[in-house]
Amino acid sequence: FHFMNWVTDQWGVKARLSAGMAAKDRLREAIQVFSQDVQVRHTYAHTGWRKINSVWRYLHIELTDVQVTLEPPLNRYALPVKPEDVKGALRNSLALLDVAPDEVTIPLLAAVYLAPLCEIIHPDFCVFLVGKTGSLKSTLAALFLSHYGVFDRTSLPGSWESTDNALERRLFTLKDVLCIVDDFAPRADIYAQRKQAQCAQRVIRSMGNLSGRSRLTTDLSEQPEYTPRGLMVSTGEDLPPGQSIQARILTIEVEKDRLDMESITQAQEEVHRLRHAMAGYIEWLAPKLDELKQTLPDTWRKHRSLFSQNAAHLRIPEILAHLALGVDLLLSFAREVGVLSEAEIQELAQRTHAALLKLGKTHGQRVREEDPAEIFLSTLSAMLTQGTAK
Repeated sequence: FHFMNWVTDQWGVKARLSAGMAAKDRLREAIQVFSQDVQVRHTYAHTGWRKINSVWRYLHIELTDVQVTLEPPLNRYALPVKPEDVKGALRNSLALLDVAPDEVTIPLLAAVYLAPLCEIIHPDFCVFLVGKTGSLKSTLAALFLSHYGVFDRTSLPGSWESTDNALERRLFTLKDVLCIVDDFAPRADIYAQRKQAQCAQRVIRSMGNLSGRSRLTTDLSEQPEYTPRGLMVSTGEDLPPGQSIQARILTIEVEKDRLDMESITQAQEEVHRLRHAMAGYIEWLAPKLDELKQTLPDTWRKHRSLFSQNAAHLRIPEILAHLALGVDLLLSFAREVGVLSEAEIQELAQRTHAALLKLGKTHGQRVREEDPAEIFLSTLSAMLTQGTAK
């Protein structure tokens, strides 16, 4: 401001400064003199929880009493200020469990209701939908993301075509929400393939470590770090390589012939109702947030101990415990709203435990297969069988 070099850029050619070295100083002084009664307002450039005037508020683009500014396509994150028919909307949300097998829908719905808790428990993993092209991975991801705004498979907030810096900043901005990063797919060009794999490894490692990259400016002062503050769900036809990377994700296999197309179509017709379910959930969470900060870590540790037996990697029970926590909060909300009976709650809790155990076992096998020692032994065994070892 003090240099006043912005005048022509911002005000155009009609803004003419008189000649003379002091002209800019006089203009600067005039602006400041006539701005003494200027109104000051705070504009937030992220989603999620923020304590404003000692009250927890959940920020999104539709708020009227708090200024929130998000650039496209992030301005699609918008919840109704006054949710309508929360009970009916929650039934629509629970109906998503029928669009695919439990091993697909339960972790996705758990992630939806876990994401607003990132303020408290900081999930350090990524859910990864993997399947052949045309298996409706992006359609499923958009359907579950529609709890947070108006989305479809062509308007997802992230893509693996983006740079790692752009995705890092996006995961920082999208606080306490679900963020979809779409289309990790094989590339014909080996250089492009390697570049995409490096991007995925960097982003997933950042998500798994809840850390940003430290960088310096030209004068060697530190730039801000952008740590992930939400929950990432990725889609792809393949998985990023490396045992360390795969230990930081939970793989969900999607097969088109196992999807219920009729249920998907019906869910898409009612997709606008999902935002009302999430808005009701946020209203229910807000007065409980300080209490949950005290109780949720203990509940998470209990879940982790249940999933710890025979785990292929120590991170897997932690991931499953986070998702179980998301279902716990969903069931508590459904109980209070009166959507599910106690018998239905118990049944869904049992289905959740069974589905997560199965997922953990399947993904654990993937992690083992990425162990360099396992790769060496299996390759050596194959060579001995074929008689090619010398």
